[in-house]
Amino acid sequence: MMKNILLAAFFIVTTTVSMAQSKVGTVDVDFILTNMTDELKKVNDSLANYEASLSAQLQTKMTDYETKYKAFDAAQATMTDAMKQTKSQEIANVENDIMQFRKNGSQLLSLRRDQLLAPLYQRIGKALDAEAKTQNYSQVLNIGSGALGYADPKFDVTEAVMKSMGVTIKQQQPQGQN
Repeated sequence: MMKNILLAAFFIVTTTVSMAQSKVGTVDVDFILTNMTDELKKVNDSLANYEASLSAQLQTKMTDYETKYKAFDAAQATMTDAMKQTKSQEIANVENDIMQFRKNGSQLLSLRRDQLLAPLYQRIGKALDAEAKTQNYSQVLNIGSGALGYADPKFDVTEAVMKSMGVTIKQQQPQGQN
């Protein structure tokens, strides 16, 4: 009986001590990112250049298709059946290539966007890590996704992280998330 009481007391003391050592803060990573206007402009410019490159590649494929189709159409009457079949298959392959390229275009843009944003998120992560250690937070939750029902604004480290990164607040945080 005494052993159970001592075990329960130890559990309560251990839980209380560990809870007392836990400090939870919040951060709005999306808000920080939207205020990194110079960096975002570079990302968007690079993304626009990549999109233009993809469009140029698509246009090249379309021109190739049109050229092959017109050549086939003009010479079809003088071709043997085997030649017609070969050229038809060539044209069908180019059509399939164009359809696949169009289908993958949005995925390629999304991957490129993620690739270009990764260094910004890493920079925010490093600054957040340093700020969390400075303020002795054991956990920091991201409130940018809106999944968190309520967070006391006094535990929000968003502005401190932005200040440590040298990011100027150009727009205000949405209501209830400061």
